[in-house]
Amino acid sequence: MNTRYPFRRPVRRATESGSGTPAPAQPDNRPAAAGPGTEARGGSTGTDLAATADTGGTPPTAQDSSYGAIFWTFFKIGLFTFGGGYAMIPLIEREIIDRRGWIEKQNFLELLTVAQSAPGPIALNTSVFVGYKIRGVRGATSAILGAITPSFFIILAVAMFFASIKDNRYVEAAFKGMRPAVVALIAAPIYNLAKGLGWWRILIAAVAAFIVWYFSVSPIYMIIIGAVAGLTYSFIRK
Repeated sequence: MNTRYPFRRPVRRATESGSGTPAPAQPDNRPAAAGPGTEARGGSTGTDLAATADTGGTPPTAQDSSYGAIFWTFFKIGLFTFGGGYAMIPLIEREIIDRRGWIEKQNFLELLTVAQSAPGPIALNTSVFVGYKIRGVRGATSAILGAITPSFFIILAVAMFFASIKDNRYVEAAFKGMRPAVVALIAAPIYNLAKGLGWWRILIAAVAAFIVWYFSVSPIYMIIIGAVAGLTYSFIRK
C-alpha cells in the first residue's frame, strides 16, 4: 500500500489484445506553453500579434527607403513636374505618402509648412526636409540631387536651343496647352492643405492673403505674425 497517498488506486498499464504489450502513448495535441523568446506551437508570439494589430490585421512590410530609391523617386518627380514648386507638391505627396508610405500625411503637412517658411524654392526645401525625415543628411542629399538633376539638364538644353525654337508655333502651342494642367497642379495642394484647417483658420489665411495682395505687405511679416500667434496660443492652452 502506498503509505503517502493511502486512497490512491494502483494504476494498471493498458495492454493490447491481452498480449502484455503496452499500448502506444497517445500524442499530446495540447499547445505547449510559450517561454520567453519562443513561439507557442501553432501560434504566434505576442510581439507578432501586437505588430499585426497595429497595422490593421496585416503584418508590417519593410519599405525600400534606400538612398537610391530616394534619389530615383525625386528624379521622377523633378522630371515630370511643370509649373514650379507648388506643382511638385501633389506629386511628392502621392509618391512619398500614398505609394511609398515613408512618412505620414500629418508629418508631411508639418514639413511643408516649414519648407514654405524657410528661404529658397519650396520644391527644393520640401525635398530636403522629406529626405532628411526619411534617412537623415544622406537622405536629404539624395532627395535634392534627384530633384535638381533633371531640371538642370532640361534648362541647359532649353538655353542652348531656345533662340531657334522660341518662335516655333508647335512649341508655343505646347506651352499654352500645359497652362491649365499647371493651374490644376498648383490648386491641388491648396485644397489638400485647406481640408483640415477648419473655417476659422481658412478665414485667417484669406485675410492674410488679402493684406499681402492689397497692401503689398511682404509675406515674411505674415509668417512671423503667424508663428508668434501660434506660440502664444499654445502657451495659453498649457
